[in-house]
Amino acid sequence: PCPESMWAFVLPSQLVELRLGPMFSVGVNEMIDLHLSNASNLQILEIARPTVLESSNWNFPNLRILSLATRGSTTLNAIVALLESSLNLEQVKITAEIDSFNEDLPDDADSEHERATCLKRLRTLHVTSTGTWSGAIQYLLDRIEAPALRALTLSSVVDHPSIWTSLEDFIKESRMNLKILHLACLNPYYLSIPRDTDTLRVLEQVSTLEFLYLHGICLTSLLTRAMTYGTRQVGRPICPRLLTICLGHRSLDGTDFVGLAEALSSRRRGSRSASKTTRVLLNFEDPGFNAVVQYLKKNCSQGVTV
Repeated sequence: PCPESMWAFVLPSQLVELRLGPMFSVGVNEMIDLHLSNASNLQILEIARPTVLESSNWNFPNLRILSLATRGSTTLNAIVALLESSLNLEQVKITAEIDSFNEDLPDDADSEHERATCLKRLRTLHVTSTGTWSGAIQYLLDRIEAPALRALTLSSVVDHPSIWTSLEDFIKESRMNLKILHLACLNPYYLSIPRDTDTLRVLEQVSTLEFLYLHGICLTSLLTRAMTYGTRQVGRPICPRLLTICLGHRSLDGTDFVGLAEALSSRRRGSRSASKTTRVLLNFEDPGFNAVVQYLKKNCSQGVTV
């Protein structure tokens, strides 16, 4: 049956899972909005057509998994409102096309915001954009707290200085025990913008981190020294529980591999109570980096897999 007739057989209270692809008829938007306004038992929602969000005023007390694909027509306020009304979320994935949020950025995006909404059960947050929408990402991070967050992915946003402050504050104020952190700068024009001091401030907040993935962000000598036992006044390196470091191919050119080898070796020799970094994953396209692999294998302590 056509989408319009299909909705006639759906009772809003019976909806538990709903996935809306990008190809459904625009004419069913009002019908979807009507049903979702009363779908109090909905647990999984995936929306690939952002026009559905334009006039929505939903409240999903039982929603656990949310996946949104946004474009320029989607307002940032609708995204934030949906997060604020779904307090039992466990997984959130937001994918945005180029500059989609910048077009609709609220007037008060840079003003002092109200108390952040606490998503107490959120364990996974994944935000990806193929463009530059730093103002919107800052707006989002400033308005939520996630004390139970274990995995965080931010792509194509960490190349803007304002994002680093919001990211640092988001981690600090949420008091999360983060285990997995993916930071990716996908825009080649901004490769040199992420400063190692910004990266360091963020990594200092994630003492429970076990897996670190960087792409377009380099492990400079400042960072490798901070990861090394015996080089900091406090005597403890950043990310003391780190088990795996993964570097994307655009992170390799500026990485201090001599310092990285020393950091890994020192962590193997370090405190018995701390976890010891055991794996380094290098994702490279240039065969010239084979020499780097051989260097790390030769100079790292036994027990480190490269």
